[in-house]
Amino acid sequence: MARAISDTAGDARMKLTCSHGGRLVHCGPDAAPHYVGGVTRVLAVPRSASFHGLAARLSSEMAGGAEVRALRHRLADDEEIIVSVTCDEELAHMVHEYDRLHAKRPHAAFRVFFFAAAHQLRRRSGLPPLPPTRMRRVQSDQALPLRARPHRWPAAYPAPVRRVQSAQEIAGSSYRLQPSFDQYQNCRGVR
Repeated sequence: MARAISDTAGDARMKLTCSHGGRLVHCGPDAAPHYVGGVTRVLAVPRSASFHGLAARLSSEMAGGAEVRALRHRLADDEEIIVSVTCDEELAHMVHEYDRLHAKRPHAAFRVFFFAAAHQLRRRSGLPPLPPTRMRRVQSDQALPLRARPHRWPAAYPAPVRRVQSAQEIAGSSYRLQPSFDQYQNCRGVR
């Protein structure tokens, strides 16, 4: 096995199956993450590439110039664990995982997922950019002047503040309680 890792380490390039434009969805009885939608291409990447060089290449060839901030890949041993890559050190660990996968299964594809910044994708689509989401401070009835309050609060307590989320923030959240019927069908390959 050590010989197989050293053989793959001698190759000058890695073949990465890169996916972009879709999303990771937890589906199936084991709730394993599956990538649904988007574009997938195989790229041959030099093993000595830096993170910024790889991100620039993915940005120009697959993301249409949008900034790539992070890559994600699965571990060779456990495909349910997804690891983020954001620097050269983590890229070196990704190359090691690539070697481990090809030592076990020489013809297996090493999947890499990347996501571009959403505001840059909207700019490329020709639509006007969304206004930046900001937290607003909303005072409750307890923060009214002392004479308007039904009861008095000690002066040492600050005025209560609550967070108000816009519909854009709620709609843009990546947290989903349960996959929709369409997502479940995509995971099963039924259409």
